[in-house]
Amino acid sequence: MCYLYDMFLKKILRYMLVFLIVFQLNLNADTSEIHNKDKKWIIRKIIIKGNVRTRREAILKAIRIREGQVFQNGSLKKIKLKIKKMLNNLKFFFNVKISFKTFGDNVDIYLSIKDKWTLFPIPLISYNQKKWMFGLGVLEGNFMGTMNQMGLGLLYSDDHLSGMGIFVFRDLFTEGLLFSATILSIYKTYYNYNGTAIVSEYGQRKSGSILNLDYRLYKKFTASMRINLLKNEFDGIGSIPEAEWGSLLNISLMYEGLNYVEDYVYGFRARVSFDTDISIIQSKLKRRFISWKIQIALNPLARHNLIFVNIGAVGWDLDYGYKFKLGGSVNEYAYGIRGYLDSQYKTDRFLNTVTEYRVPLWTLSSFIVSFVPFLDHALFVDSQDNKTKSVFSYGLSLRVYLRKVLIPAFVVYMVYAEDNKEWSGGVTLGAQI
Repeated sequence: MCYLYDMFLKKILRYMLVFLIVFQLNLNADTSEIHNKDKKWIIRKIIIKGNVRTRREAILKAIRIREGQVFQNGSLKKIKLKIKKMLNNLKFFFNVKISFKTFGDNVDIYLSIKDKWTLFPIPLISYNQKKWMFGLGVLEGNFMGTMNQMGLGLLYSDDHLSGMGIFVFRDLFTEGLLFSATILSIYKTYYNYNGTAIVSEYGQRKSGSILNLDYRLYKKFTASMRINLLKNEFDGIGSIPEAEWGSLLNISLMYEGLNYVEDYVYGFRARVSFDTDISIIQSKLKRRFISWKIQIALNPLARHNLIFVNIGAVGWDLDYGYKFKLGGSVNEYAYGIRGYLDSQYKTDRFLNTVTEYRVPLWTLSSFIVSFVPFLDHALFVDSQDNKTKSVFSYGLSLRVYLRKVLIPAFVVYMVYAEDNKEWSGGVTLGAQI
């Protein structure tokens, strides 16, 4: 019995000795190699696991790291943070994990990721201002695993059918070049108001294409050029303009400093743009305007977000039907003022500000729920009476972030519109920041 006991004890001591040796070797490697800021690292291999749909080549292009690449004066901890930030900002993956194996000056990088769901059939039904709207669309946010996007949609509203198709291609011809094309024919009814009472209405159909090029200039700076080739047709009572083609050229510069960790965001983004009609299709329109968009996300407490967004524009020669429209709905130029009527105000110049404070309530495996008080404000010159107006709304919302899908969030809210003196509710889809 003593003999067996001695053998058993010796085996335990032997295993403990081996464990201590391995532990010490790993500890030395961690302190002398991984955290060495002056170390030069050569990436030997990049091993990616979990990417069922997204192609390996698309991921490597997106994170801008290659096998054989040399990192000068960088610890592996810094390299890990850089890769994780890039993967999180893409918003295509969840459960991102990164680890390393070192061999002298060489390092193997192991990426463990899971693809988000990117194919969405989108049924749409809504009732607003005593009118129904029905629609159906499909969006593929990761077409054939390339991170390119394709979407098609049909909408029936105001006794008219509208349709749109969009295609987005990343790294077209060269790294950092993004091309998108939109083909559309959209009909929308607009109202003129006296307070909240409708006094007249008109319809506008936009048909044509929108072509856009984005090019990453340097680190966080991106230059863009977009041209809208759209035919505008109007119908209604009274004096309305004739059908007219427009060729609006947009030049913009953006600084991208926002960083995402699921529904938590921090940093700064700014964009400034200049738009003008050009005469490539003999357009009679002479629109010109300058616009900007500033987004700031702060973290006053752990996982809390204070978000500030400011959008503004100053325009010249914006004729009937082409003015900026402010109201309860989001459009290409303004975030809107929740609680107000759709396109309730028309203007040549405006400042639109949105402030939100997001407080996380529950974090589960599939979604994150947050409580969000908010304040919307707009300062503008009303085209109806040429007077400067300041309107605002405030309310509470429940924000649900879906952790495993590409379209990440929807918001249910109650809001009070101060100028209209009434409460209303609504639902929005997609993250605004």
